[in-house]
Amino acid sequence: MRATVMRLLAQSQDAALTAVQVFNNPLIKFKSETFIVLMNIAWTYLLHAYYHRTRVEYRYYRGVNKGRRYDRTGVLTARLGEDHGVGLG
Repeated sequence: MRATVMRLLAQSQDAALTAVQVFNNPLIKFKSETFIVLMNIAWTYLLHAYYHRTRVEYRYYRGVNKGRRYDRTGVLTARLGEDHGVGLG
């Protein structure tokens, strides 16, 4: 489990550093939009690491005889609302 959390944290850091590099590059014209997307990815990785570390399931799945079948991922906003009382809608 620790290896997964460390990998997710490294990916989060890489995405954030890439976002800053793109934003600071004077040759790139599409800066703001790329920065926003990459920072969103960085925060998503960070939240995945947090939930993985605290053993909170953040994906929807159906139980199957031989394991879990994940229907969809990306339900972090619902989890944030449940865990921290954030008004998201």
